[in-house]
Amino acid sequence: MKPIRIILTTTLLLALSLSAAIEKPRRHANLEIINDLSLGSQIVTNMRLENKTSIPRAIYSPQYEASASDPESMARQYLLAHSDLLHHTSDNSELKFVRTVETPGGYRVLFVQEITGIPVYNATIKISLNRHNEVVFVTNGYQNMGAIEIDVNISESTALQIAENYFGFETPHTYQNVETVIYKQTLFENIVAQKVTIVPANKLYGDWEVLV
Repeated sequence: MKPIRIILTTTLLLALSLSAAIEKPRRHANLEIINDLSLGSQIVTNMRLENKTSIPRAIYSPQYEASASDPESMARQYLLAHSDLLHHTSDNSELKFVRTVETPGGYRVLFVQEITGIPVYNATIKISLNRHNEVVFVTNGYQNMGAIEIDVNISESTALQIAENYFGFETPHTYQNVETVIYKQTLFENIVAQKVTIVPANKLYGDWEVLV
């Protein structure tokens, strides 16, 4: 039987080490745990560049003054003007506006990357503006995905059940959600997965996020 691939990306309220706290049960021998892709980065001038891809993951003090009338439009103006630098598509067609948050110093505008309506896992872009319409900080989670075969091989209900069974979670949960995402597994391989988020009502407290 081909292993079902599971990526664990847990955010715990308690200080737990996943590798030390959890041993794969024998009954789940057909499940394969995959580590997150990590390329590392280095600081070059005012940017933190990802190794191997040279994608700027953070830009400090970009010194860009926008002329648009509202925070979202100002953020889009910056993104279009710097699409090459950020390794985005030239028209920013893959960026979906999520929300604008007002902060004491200005505004933070959040976008996510989507391909054919499916979000790319952890591919968030945040543009921070001060009250003088200047871009002061950028974080760039954009991924160069290449060709992707959009083929969902597992249903949301099945993914939820796999996650529940693996950890032995008892229902009902305090919170649960399943969302289809595109996950960049390696530099050259992408997979479509179900992102399962569970906050158990009891046992293994914390926010548990599993990609199946």
